[in-house]
Amino acid sequence: MPSINLTHTPDTVAVWLATPAAQALFNPADQSSEDQARWRSQRGERRRLDWMVSRALRYGVSPPPGLPVSLSHSNGYAALAVAGPGFKVGVDLEHVRQRDAMSIARLAYSSRECADLAALDDRARLRHFYALWTFKEACAKALNINLGQALGQCQIWRDGEGWHAAAPTDVDWSAEVLSPAAHLMLAVVRLAPGNDAATTGRVVQHEWPGEDSPCWEKVLRVQGSSRSCAPTIGPAPARPDEVTTSAGAAPSRLSGRCATN
Repeated sequence: MPSINLTHTPDTVAVWLATPAAQALFNPADQSSEDQARWRSQRGERRRLDWMVSRALRYGVSPPPGLPVSLSHSNGYAALAVAGPGFKVGVDLEHVRQRDAMSIARLAYSSRECADLAALDDRARLRHFYALWTFKEACAKALNINLGQALGQCQIWRDGEGWHAAAPTDVDWSAEVLSPAAHLMLAVVRLAPGNDAATTGRVVQHEWPGEDSPCWEKVLRVQGSSRSCAPTIGPAPARPDEVTTSAGAAPSRLSGRCATN
């Protein structure tokens, strides 16, 4: 299986999205001995599909040794994030499906996040629910904390001045939530290796199999700075396409292209 070359500026994160078609490229022999043992223990058609797609992606991209990576899968799709040396990274991918978002949010989200959700119509509420969920799961991976901690301590909320975010860390960090398709929500969180490193670099998008460079819908971008008076809280950037939670339809196909990088 051919590897894909990676090029990085220090604070760039590369993210690959694999479709269910990637299962055809899965080869158990490519896996580590640990993954081979876990593969043999997979039960159920959906779990086996998720495993095949995610491991085909992981071993197909084959990031250079030493770079931080994070892997996620949902409903036959998988996402792989690779960051620069010294950074920490977390990615979460969720299949958007109908559910009682408010009931779950009241159990798992902060009161101000619940207030933001309650102010939206049903369709926008579901999308924002998943934007928050993927952000929190990606934070859990990047920060190496459990999901319960991330649900309570990693937050995105809105006030009169715009979007804000909090995470339990004293280093600079950023998070970007993207919608590769109407039924998918993806978040990637990166932590700087120190307070002199930036977290403002691009999230470079790829779809796999193939070498497409798509243009996924930007849902939210937030960041926290160790140099602010409240180290883990910072406003979202001012660019409108990165601070709004759009209720409009995501691209109908996964491989639309951005006009500029």
